[in-house]
Parts: sequence; C-alpha cells; structure tokens
Amino acid sequence: MLRLFTDAATLGNPGPTGLGVLIIHDQQQIQLKQSLATATNHEGEFSAAIMGFNYLINHFDASETVLFFILIVA
Repeated sequence: MLRLFTDAATLGNPGPTGLGVLIIHDQQQIQLKQSLATATNHEGEFSAAIMGFNYLINHFDASETVLFFILIVA
C-alpha cells in the first residue's frame, strides 16, 4: 500500500508557488519538491497532486493500492 500526501504554498495569489509530495511505502519515505514561477493556490495544489501521481505511475506497479491525502490549511 502506498500513501501519497501533497501540498502547495503560494506567496500572493497568484505568485511563486512551492509544491511538496511525500510518498510512504514499506515504512520508507520519498520526498519530492518543485517550484513554479507563478501559479494560483488551486493550480499549485493540483500540480502537486499530478506530480505525485506521475511519480507513482513511473516508479510503482499499477496494482498497488494508493491512499491519497491532500493537505489543506484554511
């Protein structure tokens, strides 16, 4: 089973945006990060999710179960 956590943070809206991905598999953590020059917060959140799922597609078997968590702070 894979656990996928994603989050994004935007300075201004739109503005510079940081993306974060955490994947947990067999008690091991994989951390990914990326920055976007300009995006809205919504674009950042979706971009982080896409980045995480693309990593899973390219590095794990398609039969794996994925639990997806999106981190949102209001």
